[in-house]
Amino acid sequence: MVIDDDGPAICMLKKILINCTLVAVSIVFILICLEMYFRFFRPVNLPVFTYSEYGWKHVPNIKTKYRSAAGEFEVINEYNSSGLRSDLEYSYEKPEGIYRILTLGDSFTDAREVSIEDTWARRLETLFNQNKTPKVEVLNAGVAGYGTHQCYAYLVKEGIKFQPDLVIYLFTGAPHRNVDGLAKFGDKGEIVLTEMKVPQKHINYLKARAFLKRHSHLVTYLTDILGITTKVKGYLKGDAPTAPQQCKKNRDITAPAVGKYLITGQEDLDRWKLTYAIIGAMDKFARRNQTRFLLVYISCLDTMPYSELLDNKIMKADLCFLKYYRREFNREISYNEILPCFYPKDGHFNVDGNRLAAEIIYEKINSLNLY
Repeated sequence: MVIDDDGPAICMLKKILINCTLVAVSIVFILICLEMYFRFFRPVNLPVFTYSEYGWKHVPNIKTKYRSAAGEFEVINEYNSSGLRSDLEYSYEKPEGIYRILTLGDSFTDAREVSIEDTWARRLETLFNQNKTPKVEVLNAGVAGYGTHQCYAYLVKEGIKFQPDLVIYLFTGAPHRNVDGLAKFGDKGEIVLTEMKVPQKHINYLKARAFLKRHSHLVTYLTDILGITTKVKGYLKGDAPTAPQQCKKNRDITAPAVGKYLITGQEDLDRWKLTYAIIGAMDKFARRNQTRFLLVYISCLDTMPYSELLDNKIMKADLCFLKYYRREFNREISYNEILPCFYPKDGHFNVDGNRLAAEIIYEKINSLNLY
């Protein structure tokens, strides 16, 4: 008697497995086709970041193309083994006969919208090396989105290892993102650094997501352009969907951002005070390590209550105003003069803006005898 192994249950199971396999293969094929479509016909800017103790940092030894959605620029972004915006390598130990400058800041320092040669950091280096000795190295440690607390944490834990003679912090006047997570007031009113308390499971998720986004145009499009991840989290939490915010790179800066960061309540005032105090802590830390500190402020006059900075009530540091007024030179820069220095849609400095920034900072450093 021959026993039929393929009974009704087995046949049904085989059909289910075959159908599941076909569905899986079809999904993979569709995803590959979509990835090829975005890669060749609708490329997006792949992220250059990964998770770090500061929240995020540049991926070491990465080189990628960065495009403007409005067609304003298309440049190559390159970062060295230390995550610095540079095509050169720098050791922690400063070579003999070198004057080294470390620049900190957000996207205006990172300057991803222009080539490395056109960043204000590299142009500043060129200005010094044309006319003076010793030779100057300018290390660009700017990271897009970094706030004051992240710049301070980086300076203390990593930046100071490069033995800079001068630290330049380019501050864009945005306290609302500059005070969360890494620095706070201590019991005696001093600024203390804190560790980011992130569960290991979430860290692994962040690293995996960053890896996928760096290698997939489709994943980056879904997460960064469409905001799928944020929308899914919102629905899972029961949050009502909101109208999508206008993408920053499509904004129009033909009018000043009047009142964007004005103090509106006690919470805002506390954030400003903490921001000032963190900048003051950066200055004190630099001086303790035999390093000079220069604060470069590039926001317009009516968006920051910086009179306390000028009066040295909260912190003491050398100041350089860059965007609307050059107070130390008693010369006002008109709005019409500064506007061509920005990409109208993207909102960051263009080549001329970086050139102007380098020239002003160069003059300021010389006027203060910081070099």
